[in-house]
Amino acid sequence: MGEPRFRSRVLILGASNVRRSLIPLIELAFAQFPRPLDLLLCCGHGRSYCRPNRVLGWSLPGLADSSWVPSWLTDNDVPRYAIVTDVGNDLLYGIDAEELTNHVERCLDVMHSHDRVIVMGLPMERLALISRWQFFIFKKIFFPGSQISLKSAIDAATRVDERLQRIAHARSLEWFSPPLKWYGMDPIHIRNRHQKSAWSRVFRRLIANSNSNAIDTLPNDFEEPFTLDSYSRILTSQNRFHLAFSRASQQSWLGWNRDQKQPVLRFSDGSTLSLY
Repeated sequence: MGEPRFRSRVLILGASNVRRSLIPLIELAFAQFPRPLDLLLCCGHGRSYCRPNRVLGWSLPGLADSSWVPSWLTDNDVPRYAIVTDVGNDLLYGIDAEELTNHVERCLDVMHSHDRVIVMGLPMERLALISRWQFFIFKKIFFPGSQISLKSAIDAATRVDERLQRIAHARSLEWFSPPLKWYGMDPIHIRNRHQKSAWSRVFRRLIANSNSNAIDTLPNDFEEPFTLDSYSRILTSQNRFHLAFSRASQQSWLGWNRDQKQPVLRFSDGSTLSLY
């Protein structure tokens, strides 16, 4: 019997940007990270770091309270990579900047010194350009119950971004500020045409840099090249169909418990995909 292959693990904590680019993100991860790979995705539209949220009757726990931790900490000697992104939804739910960043820190407390972690800041360049009518439309569509004003939202986002950057540097974690080019009229969601290049750039940087304080200095119009090998087509039509009906490990619909055992997908090389 041959020697078992060394595993690697990737964790992505996020919200709608992760959920909206789910298929290309999964394929890019399997193409760029060492395999076999355990991919842990903690995401969902409107996902909160601080508390459960509900979209169209579906409810997910806050990212800081999700059940991803045991899977992440299994086999501490494997190479582990983590991305913390989509921090900001909570501000529209009425959570203040300090409480939000405290919950993000709870997630970071789980990481060990040898883990490769990248913290993505808020899209401050794009938020600085948002007009009152754009903010009004955005809030009515994505956060219809929110009462926060544009000025209060920008001030809170600035405090969160600054605090996150200090936290990342204090912990010797990689810091990444998303460039303006990634966004269009929608000020927080990466444009569809930039999803692959955006995630490829983040993945490549995460793989290349371990525990660094480097600030990204590439120009906003830089387009990260990426090459997908045949393995990127790991998601067959059957896999995609199964994924479309898969749920997170802890999830409910209209109060009805709809938890699902993880991982939701297993592949021939031993790789797995789990949703939290």
